[in-house]
Amino acid sequence: MSPETVYAFLTRLFPDGTRPEQSPGCDKAPSLPTDVFAAAASLVERCEVYRHVMAFEGVASAAGAPGELVVSPSERQTWMDLGARWRESPKDAAADIQAYWDRLMNAGTARVDGVQGEACPAWWRDALALLVIADEASLGLGFAAPTLHWSELLLRDASYREEAFEDAAAGHIVQTKAPDSFCFRASPYVARVVPKSRAPRVGCTMRTLSHNLALLAPRSSAAVSWLRKASSAQDGGKALNILVVPFPYTIEARCFSGRPVDVAGVDESWGFFDIEQRWLLADGVESADSRAQQRERIVTFILDLVARAQEDVARVDAIVLPEGALDWPCYRKLVEALRERQTTSPLEFIISGASGFRDDPNNFVLTTTFSQTEDGWVAVTNGQAKHHRWRLDERQIRTYALGSALDPSRSWWEQIAVDARRIGLTVFRRHSSFAAMICEDLARSEPCHAAIRAAGPNLVFALLMDGPQLPQRWAAQYATVLADDPGSSVLTLTSLGLIERSNMSRQGQASRTVALWKDGDVGTVPLDLPAGRHAILLTLTSASASEITLDGRKNDDAVSWRYSGHQYVTSRNGI
Repeated sequence: MSPETVYAFLTRLFPDGTRPEQSPGCDKAPSLPTDVFAAAASLVERCEVYRHVMAFEGVASAAGAPGELVVSPSERQTWMDLGARWRESPKDAAADIQAYWDRLMNAGTARVDGVQGEACPAWWRDALALLVIADEASLGLGFAAPTLHWSELLLRDASYREEAFEDAAAGHIVQTKAPDSFCFRASPYVARVVPKSRAPRVGCTMRTLSHNLALLAPRSSAAVSWLRKASSAQDGGKALNILVVPFPYTIEARCFSGRPVDVAGVDESWGFFDIEQRWLLADGVESADSRAQQRERIVTFILDLVARAQEDVARVDAIVLPEGALDWPCYRKLVEALRERQTTSPLEFIISGASGFRDDPNNFVLTTTFSQTEDGWVAVTNGQAKHHRWRLDERQIRTYALGSALDPSRSWWEQIAVDARRIGLTVFRRHSSFAAMICEDLARSEPCHAAIRAAGPNLVFALLMDGPQLPQRWAAQYATVLADDPGSSVLTLTSLGLIERSNMSRQGQASRTVALWKDGDVGTVPLDLPAGRHAILLTLTSASASEITLDGRKNDDAVSWRYSGHQYVTSRNGI
């Protein structure tokens, strides 16, 4: 089978043409930078052009290898200036963009692969030029930057048409679908493009070749949703105060129940386990009234924690709870209570693990952002199901003292539905976004990890049902990977309830390390919760991070969130 040509690939990427309203085919340059980026970046990736890009000369190449593709300072500046012109006045830049596109189309019969001979083909430079130009033109895309004259057209015609909303209550909107590509003409089943927050400072990959746009795998891979606030994101300069609530504080062994499954021909004994959220029952009594009463208690408890924290810092910006902390009715009640208090106690977002989302019982991470609109304060909630089942083996059953509920001789798999992979990237400040993951999803190398590394969220929250968050344990190791590439700061959080179960079997000093912070600057910070305390108020500050692409473009406006300190919070109500 012969390699695909440049023209054949572009025809597949743009099945309806680049500008079908003007002419068929791909002879016209796409009108939007994101579509141009999808084309140029895909070609650069498939031919591994990024491996040869240099901002200076002098690196020897192996005999017979294509060698260096050196970008001179004047050439780099020309591309950057054209990108800025395209961003500010698209019509004025159109002719120059078309000239680069024409040169790329003149190489239409060139093969798209990484074996090219002794010298870099000329069209590689044209593809790189278009990538850089489109990337520069997209400065601020996805963060409601007012200077992008074409961005509102793009978001209205290409992205918003794929969004769907439902009302959970007055002022509370559930977002059931969101855009997974900012392209207008490029097929998402060939390539997708989303905005980008961070570029890694290590490695020679596609991720180190752009500042503002990320190339993602086709839609058949993990779904990636870019979730904007209902109003413009706030200024990113102030501190971020996060209330970390390691609820539940007690988990009984009888919360776990197993259903053995014997598979013919398989020596290992398996089974499925369920988790009953008995911490959501008032006084442990199973009834509708008991659940309703406990939900009221939990909401009152968290609101009191916010109020107590505000006595110290005046403002709480976010709340985070661990995996499986709440159910959907309780979460919805909490969101609506927080929204009603936005005028006097504004909150930017809340993240929590939950046992359901709308009418879907499953293991979810729920995220809600709060925005002030012309119609008042609005809460927008998204749900993301867990991608991997938790497997409890003999060691873990002993560690968490669950032998009375689960037979240690069996391997027990979490009884959940495994939905399609999806990762949400949520804008919360003008230059910042976050992603949230659930337990096993952090630990498994899978398509969502590639998407996170490509888009580079500034913050990653990992909600766990796990033991103490010690620097030598697995969660800290995986957090280090994301802190290095793409440069995200990571917070892992588990419940005190499961830690207390692990303390029962722990030899030596008991641990109350409910969370762990990791960034590329301060490093690793374990967060312990002293006895008698209910929450940790974690304060982060933003700092400008300098990032340089392989072609030599510098960005001093990237945001790195760093640990600044933490305090302990005690509720007057208890729970």
